[in-house]
Amino acid sequence: TDPSTPAWVWWRDDRTAGAIARHQVQEAAVHRWDAQAAVGDPEPLAQPVAADGVEEFIWIARQLRDPAPITLVATHTGRSFPVTDPAVSDAPSVVTVSATASDLVLLLYGRVAAAGVQVAGDRAVLDAFLAPIQ
Repeated sequence: TDPSTPAWVWWRDDRTAGAIARHQVQEAAVHRWDAQAAVGDPEPLAQPVAADGVEEFIWIARQLRDPAPITLVATHTGRSFPVTDPAVSDAPSVVTVSATASDLVLLLYGRVAAAGVQVAGDRAVLDAFLAPIQ
């Protein structure tokens, strides 16, 4: 199927086969991690997949709920991922979460606890953001 083909999705924007394919990469990577965790020591998600996974999670989250004043930082690259849409708000983040992109994705999908990443700022804001997925 051509990536631009319209398709049903549970998020609001980019209702295409290409958006579904992008999301499936994230789901497959997280489920691979789940399978490895069930039998031993899981390997981190591949860096390009993990970085896109953080970006994609935030992109969907912004569509489904009010953005939170949070910035996620991938420690191995220094790349920042603002959860608050910078095009809509210039409000500063009240909490910054730092970890590898792999651990950020696993945090966002409820696979690792916030205690396993570095949190600077108002932890309650992070907990409220993560509550719907825990």
